[in-house]
Amino acid sequence: MSITYTGMGMRAVKQVNRLPYNTAGEGPQIHNPAAVETTYYSYDASW
Repeated sequence: MSITYTGMGMRAVKQVNRLPYNTAGEGPQIHNPAAVETTYYSYDASW
């Protein structure tokens, strides 16, 4: 899992590798973009 924060300390991006190892037990599969689930966070000024 990789988390990127903004300059104010708020979470901006979270990336989770769903397949950290391949079927042979070798890994991590960091160069497989299909295995990475990315969540982007956005904030507005209303809170």
